[in-house]
Amino acid sequence: MIKNVLLEIGGVGLYGIIALSIFFLFFTGMLLWVMRLNKSYLVEAERMPLEFDLNRKNQENNHE
Repeated sequence: MIKNVLLEIGGVGLYGIIALSIFFLFFTGMLLWVMRLNKSYLVEAERMPLEFDLNRKNQENNHE
């Protein structure tokens, strides 16, 4: 039944090509963006959760 519905819609093949193109362009763009990031920014972002956790523990210890 679904196959028959999709066959009656005009230009269904075009939707698949457009969706695949958007998918490919998005992930290619993300890959290029990640490859161009500064290493110093990545190191800083890598340490943020640890620094946040250490600051939180210090604040909890100061309140006691």
